[in-house]
Amino acid sequence: MRLANGFTAISNILAAYLIIGLWKTWMDFPVYLIGATLCFYFAGMILNDFYDRNQDALERPERVIPRGLIHPFAAGAMGFYLLICGLIFAAYQGAPSFFVGILLCGAILLYDTVIKSGIAGSIMMGLCRYLNWLLGLSFIFASEPASSGILLGLKLGYLPELLKWILLIPVPVLFYVFSLTILSKEESRAERKWPIYITITGLLLGATSVLILFGEGIFSGWWGLAVMLPGLAYLIYRLWKLSHDFRPASVQSMIKLMVLGIIPLDAMLVLSASQSWLSLAGFFAVLILLWPARILSGRFAVT
Repeated sequence: MRLANGFTAISNILAAYLIIGLWKTWMDFPVYLIGATLCFYFAGMILNDFYDRNQDALERPERVIPRGLIHPFAAGAMGFYLLICGLIFAAYQGAPSFFVGILLCGAILLYDTVIKSGIAGSIMMGLCRYLNWLLGLSFIFASEPASSGILLGLKLGYLPELLKWILLIPVPVLFYVFSLTILSKEESRAERKWPIYITITGLLLGATSVLILFGEGIFSGWWGLAVMLPGLAYLIYRLWKLSHDFRPASVQSMIKLMVLGIIPLDAMLVLSASQSWLSLAGFFAVLILLWPARILSGRFAVT
């Protein structure tokens, strides 16, 4: 079980909640979405290992199914059970969250069964994380003013500003997860270097999308850029070093760094959301999740 990765899913929900609070008004914390995101994340992970069990037997024999620690049927059943549990948690949060949960389940199953390889598979994984972020933002639609305003705007034929903002905010995360996923295709063999350059391109597109959020007036906390730009430079530097030491162990180390890097990315988005000092508190509230994630990553696999 890649337990440390679960904190990256929690950070998506927490960051989404904090951004809504910094923007609009503080609402009750969507506690059911924590259960939902963990169920969806580990369901996707288990089903991924279930459908990849024959390939993992050759390339990743240390995983639990190839080692015979769990029967494939039991793993598959647990994966689908967790998907159902995730939908139940989302339904308890509200109808909008349940709808996003259905979309997320569909994306998870498409990735695990059909669209996994190459650039298309990496885009699909990025979409899964994008939808997980939308899950975190979806709780605002349960409030009467927000839902009424959105429905009225759609009836009048225009995209309401709030909906536009919510659809754009997770785009940097989509590009980031796309980037790390395309690189992860080489973690077992390290035969092709071109994914490194696609990864760098994806990171630059993600950074550009953050700048667009500022340009659109969605973000206003410019100090978020003081975190993003050094972080981007560091990742590109590490990728440059990887291109000169291209081995499976080096790729796996880079993927581990980038997976855990989702938490600082979420924290940076919170910091960018507002010029209020509360955004700084929110930044550290998300970033602290990196501490248990790093502890668990030293005891359990991340990739």
